[in-house]
Amino acid sequence: MKKIILVTLLFASLACGLLENRIMPTPISVSAPNKAPSTVPALTYCKVRTGMEDGGLLNLRAGPGKSYASIRVLREGELILPANNSARDGWRNVIAGSVTGWVNSKYITCEVKP
Repeated sequence: MKKIILVTLLFASLACGLLENRIMPTPISVSAPNKAPSTVPALTYCKVRTGMEDGGLLNLRAGPGKSYASIRVLREGELILPANNSARDGWRNVIAGSVTGWVNSKYITCEVKP
């Protein structure tokens, strides 16, 4: 009987020691989400303006210059979005649908709509 009690006490003391050193999760601080802005941010968009009213076309290029390959053709009046406000030597980085490329900025007009 003494052996059982000693073994039980040994396991109990080991278990207590293990429980004291157990890993506890780090508490996470949760704060309330920021309030939504009271105004909607402005959206900038651009429109293709080739100067040709019937079917004017503009090449969307892989880079900022005529030496880069045309990756898509844009039509007169087509809406495109400026991409990360990049402009280089008269060329503007834009998004047309799911394609990002470069257009000659003299053939587009950009507006900010609230």
